[in-house]
Amino acid sequence: MDSKEKQELLDYYWGNEPVYHPTEGIPMPRRTVWKIRFLAMVLLGSYVVFTAAIVMASPPMPVISWLIGALAGGFCADLLSGLTHMYIDFGTSNRKNPIHKELFLSRVHHHELHRPAKLNYASLWFSPALSSFIVLGLIPAFLGRLLTLPVNLEMIGPFWLSLLWFSSFSQVAHAYAHGKAKHPVARKVVRSLQKMRLLIPPKVHGKHHREIDCNFSVLNGWSNPLLNKIFKKRIEAHVSSNTSPARQKADMKQNLSYPYEEIL
Repeated sequence: MDSKEKQELLDYYWGNEPVYHPTEGIPMPRRTVWKIRFLAMVLLGSYVVFTAAIVMASPPMPVISWLIGALAGGFCADLLSGLTHMYIDFGTSNRKNPIHKELFLSRVHHHELHRPAKLNYASLWFSPALSSFIVLGLIPAFLGRLLTLPVNLEMIGPFWLSLLWFSSFSQVAHAYAHGKAKHPVARKVVRSLQKMRLLIPPKVHGKHHREIDCNFSVLNGWSNPLLNKIFKKRIEAHVSSNTSPARQKADMKQNLSYPYEEIL
């Protein structure tokens, strides 16, 4: 890639990213903030309606069924968050499209650890929550009705809802691992949840930032042992040399700065 191509990519990747821009630091427009908050409230209402529909359609179940389903859903949501994180960390960025832009800006996070904490809660929650609602909620429900599949909600209802809700909070949990919680009460609650391992603790996630090739979960960390094995045995050998753990560690030691053309 020549210098002109690199500059075009950098202009595209950093364009319209004022919240993330390390030198300009332009805040997100208030109109955009309120728009996202409104959309987040609408989406949250959709989550509540969907949850209520599943609960009402489910037969009475003992508490242990809900507990087992919740734990299984939390584990699978954590696993999905880690697999997604692997792709983001090691996918190459060499094209002008939204996916490659996201890969590039997310990888910059290894050099600017404060980045996820610069967005407000609604912005952090909305994007993963919308994706989760469509992929894990609406599509399975639609296909189940379309194909008239026999669905045993007693077996999958608690798991389904847990998977859906946990997945929606992945980026919020990630930001908490980087100190997003500012209010004293919020900090106490978050620290308690992190100690109980319902949210990923900063120490566990911090190991990923030091070593790059482990602890990919950004939700609660339950699946990290499995994810680490998957990466070492199945994925690491296929990672591009440009985004390999060794290359990224070397880049971090150089203290790279904006616009991070070295990581293209």
